[in-house]
Amino acid sequence: DLLEGDKGHPSSGDIKANMSIIEKTLENFNIPVEMGEVNVGPTVTQYTLRPSGGVKLAKITSLHRDISLAIAAHPIRIEAPIPGRSLVGIEIPNKTKTLVRLRDLLSGYDYKKDGKNLNIVLGRDVSGNPIWANLVRMPHLLIAGSTGSGKSITIHSIITSLLYQKSPWELKFILIDPKRVELPFYNGIPHLLTPVIVDLNKVINAFKWAIREMEERYKLLGDVGAKDTASYNEKIARINPKDIL
Repeated sequence: DLLEGDKGHPSSGDIKANMSIIEKTLENFNIPVEMGEVNVGPTVTQYTLRPSGGVKLAKITSLHRDISLAIAAHPIRIEAPIPGRSLVGIEIPNKTKTLVRLRDLLSGYDYKKDGKNLNIVLGRDVSGNPIWANLVRMPHLLIAGSTGSGKSITIHSIITSLLYQKSPWELKFILIDPKRVELPFYNGIPHLLTPVIVDLNKVINAFKWAIREMEERYKLLGDVGAKDTASYNEKIARINPKDIL
């Protein structure tokens, strides 16, 4: 299912009516605003607005429930301000949603452009644009959420993103799954450094190996005056291509 195309089309309902309801609700609380652009995303529609001068953003965010009641939608999300813009965004759930899958995201990305990075796909933003992140810049990544919120799907998406763009020669995985539910699926792929670890007694050994490998790599980086793996590979490739890390 991960590698199928997006499924369904988003429907935001009556956009003009929703804009009018949002504007009128805020006016009822003495908050004059100028409604702006509307962005229809896969699961929510974002209505943007610009408050009049002197209006505190906290006053708008405090009306979260009132706006939700007026527009008969739950849950809604207020982003005040929208990062990088002097606007407030109110996100309303779509009446019908698009199921975002990996295929269209993966096929539309130019991996050669960022070949030195470990780019992972996270989904689409409120405007439907792909969201990518560089794993190199986030070496410690914590994924949390309630049951059924999509934690496992996110992990599969991250792994699949990396498998799709990196060869076994470029990337190796150590996967640990003591519950034996999700990750044993990957046993047999050439990117695995070892079969998926399901025995807790073997986890410590895997961590010890990883620490030794990390220390050895730091030594290799220091020997050639490189600050990271990418710069090391650039330098060493000119000397001995077989030693690329």
